[in-house]
Order: sequence, then C-alpha cells, then structure tokens
Amino acid sequence: MTQEELALKLHVDRGTVSKWERGVYLPKPDLLLELSNLFHVSVNEILAGERKTKENEQKINTVTVEVMNKSRKKLKKVVFTLGFIILLLIFVYGTIFLGTYFMKNYDSISVHHITGGNERFEISNTIVVISRDRICLQVGGIRNSLKEKIHGIELYYVKDGEKNFVTSNTGFSPFGPSEFGFKLYEDLNYFKQNLYMDVIYGEDEKRDTIKLTMVKEFSNDTLKYRNNSSVTPISAEEIEYSIPSYMKKYCKLEIDYNQYRCKFEKGKIKVEEQYNYSGELPYIVEESSSNFYLKRYSYSNDAFSYEFYEKDGNDLKEKFQYNFITDTCDGICKEDVIDHFKQEYLPHIEMK
Repeated sequence: MTQEELALKLHVDRGTVSKWERGVYLPKPDLLLELSNLFHVSVNEILAGERKTKENEQKINTVTVEVMNKSRKKLKKVVFTLGFIILLLIFVYGTIFLGTYFMKNYDSISVHHITGGNERFEISNTIVVISRDRICLQVGGIRNSLKEKIHGIELYYVKDGEKNFVTSNTGFSPFGPSEFGFKLYEDLNYFKQNLYMDVIYGEDEKRDTIKLTMVKEFSNDTLKYRNNSSVTPISAEEIEYSIPSYMKKYCKLEIDYNQYRCKFEKGKIKVEEQYNYSGELPYIVEESSSNFYLKRYSYSNDAFSYEFYEKDGNDLKEKFQYNFITDTCDGICKEDVIDHFKQEYLPHIEMK
C-alpha cells in the first residue's frame, strides 16, 4: 500500500502519512484505532514500531506509558520555551517603557526660591516651580521698610539688553499664582540668571530696581527613596522659644492641634484666640455676642484679614484685607476695625 492509498483510506493528506512514518508526530487517537483495524495490529505495536513477541512483550505492553511521558516532556519543553519568550518580551518592553519613562521624568521638576532686596524693599516667600510643560510662579509678598505707599511691582528678566515682562502687582500682598507655558523655555537661562524686580512707590512714583537671585531648593534628580517616616512631631520644648509670651502665660497648649487657645469674655462679647505655631494662618481671633453676630480677625505674614457675619454667622456682611507693611487694602478698609485689632490683639502675638 502506498502512502497515497493509505491517505485516501484515512481521509488525510499523503504528507501526513509521510510524517507518521518518519516519526515527526503521532497519529491522533481515532486514526491510531483505524490503523490498528486496517493492519490487524495493536495500537501498542504501532507505537512501538514492531510486532509483539515473547522477547519484547514487556516493552510492547508499556510503550503507551513511554509515549505519554515523552509527550509530557515535549509539552513541558514547549511551555517552558513559550514562558521564557514571554518573560523575555516583558523584560525587553518593560525596560524600554521604564527607560523611556525615566528619561522623560528624571529631573523634570525643580523648585526654586527667589530672594533679593535693598534697604527699602525685600521680596519674600517667593517660589518658582519648573516642569517640562510649564513654569509656575508664586510671589509671597514685598516687605516695605518705608511708610510710603507702593503703587506697583513688576517682575521681568533681561535678555540682550531688553526687558521681558513676567508678572506685575498693584502693591498689595499676596500675588496670585502665575503660570507660563513654553514661551519662557527658550529664555529659561535668562529667566534664572537675569531676573529683576521694579518697585514703584511714593507720591512721585519713584522706582527701585532690584536684582533677584534664584536658588534651587529641590529637583527629582535622585534615585534614592526619601524616607520621612522617622520624622517626629514637634515637642513643646522645641517650640517654646518661638511662642509669644502672652500665649504661653494666658493660653492653653493643645499640642495635638499645634496651637495655643484662649477663651474669655469682655463684657457681652465672647472672645476666642488661636495661635497656630505651624501652619499658614498663625493667629485667629473670633468675637461673638448674644445678638448672633461674629467678627473674625486673622493675621499672617504682616497681613491682616477681617470678616464680619450676622444672623448667627450665616450671612457675611463685611470683608477686607489690610497689609501693615505696605499700608494698602484689598476691599473697603475700616480704620476703627484696624485700630481695634492693633490695640486689643496685635500685642498678644508680639515677641517679648
């Protein structure tokens, strides 16, 4: 019987028969049974490739188990190979992805602190955050050692002898945050090295030009993990030197809230003072009365805020902010309110 004739009987290709003969792979179980019936031999004899005799009886009887073991070994080898290829691909693509991510994000964000001043004016609490897609500037305020009013503040950098405007302010602190896109990136070195501030002040609007310095405070340019878990809370002993004497003498320390708190009455007015030795708003005073109104005073970085509520604190009636240093006001200032705070509460937070 030729390969072609056998293939026709079993409804397979001639090439399949050739591969059986050459041991490339085994026939399927149903075809093994057909071959067994066709040639009048057992499946074991087909698998062994020889007829059963007394001499090879044990070999013929156990050939199925051996074939199954070989199939398992081949399957394990295939699975191992595929697994290795998959892991290799994951490693290669993971390395490419992480490498690309690392190159894109390494040293991509930096935080800078801006300083500068003269005998009259000094910039304070000012930071610049530089990332790959934008620059963010936050000007904290301007310290003014004069009694003359500040009319305006301008920040700019100089390139090729020309001023390039960055941001400005009418003189009242604080500035709002400013964001800049790609327009500053071409001039980033000039922005860092040639940054200036002009202060316009006085009745005749004199102008002071101050060279500013930008110092890098932080950049994500390290691979080492910064573990801050060992940082311990500030103890009462550590903060003792920075607390006004009035607070230490008359108020109760609430160390869990990082603050001193006082409560007392002045006639029909109930007063509560809070001095927070850590936080953005150090000093808050609230005055309330039986007539269901509330006055709230706050003081931070030489700026004073006032808010007045009626109807049990549900309706805001008045609000303004006053800067002690520049003597300027955001909103409609009331001199009696400012004088009241200066006389009654400002001495409570003076260091003595």
